[in-house]
Amino acid sequence: MEQQINNGYDFGNAHDPNISILLATTSDELGSVLRAHFCLEEFLDVWCNTITGVKDFLDIGFIGFDKKLAIAKKLGLGDDQALAFKEFNKLRNSYAHDSSFQLTREKLNSLKNNVDSIVAHHNGEVLPSCESRYLELKGNGRKITWNAEDTTDHERFILLYLHLSMKLYYRFSYDFLERGIPFNKFNQPAS
Repeated sequence: MEQQINNGYDFGNAHDPNISILLATTSDELGSVLRAHFCLEEFLDVWCNTITGVKDFLDIGFIGFDKKLAIAKKLGLGDDQALAFKEFNKLRNSYAHDSSFQLTREKLNSLKNNVDSIVAHHNGEVLPSCESRYLELKGNGRKITWNAEDTTDHERFILLYLHLSMKLYYRFSYDFLERGIPFNKFNQPAS
């Protein structure tokens, strides 16, 4: 039986294991990008909900990704994190507006640099880089690493998104604690 990690905050669908498994196992590049975008939008919801103390803060009708990101920044989301969100959104929009768009190592390296620039907290402590991470495929024992010659750009994208989600999970938790926001904020009984 698999255990889900819970840090006490409600990360909702941002860390839905079913979505993450689909994102990582589909051979459909566009499907991976769209699922990652969906999860990143959920991370923005988590940030806004937790910072404001309002469970469905952004549940007021359609709000585009760029507006959600602007609201999250106004609520204190760090510039390093916001840049990574913005670049992932650009990538998603490239697919939406150009049917021939494909991931390239050059585009992914630019995005990786933004993800790698996310620090642990405001003192600038560096978190591990994407190049230090790997995915291990069950069944054939293959390890997917950033610099391996047999790693496809689609696999690099998956590795990059999963790396970003771990960094966001860590950084959000740290920022929430730093602001004195208690664990289980939305899971406490009504008073």
